[in-house]
Amino acid sequence: MKNGRRNPKALILGEINECHIELHATSYVFKKGHKIRVDICSSDVANFDVNSNAFIDLNTATRADYVTADQTVTA
Repeated sequence: MKNGRRNPKALILGEINECHIELHATSYVFKKGHKIRVDICSSDVANFDVNSNAFIDLNTATRADYVTADQTVTA
């Protein structure tokens, strides 16, 4: 992850950034023909606050300060 949590830096719009996510061991077997779905999002609104996708002070931010994020997953 670019710079990590200790030294966060904003990503540049349009720049491709690679992010490796470690998947822990599982024990589920997918039978032939079964499919799975992977959802990628910028925040977990049900459990945490909305992600502004911008380096802004959330205490003073308005709706106009929030930016829409797009993610693409490739194999």
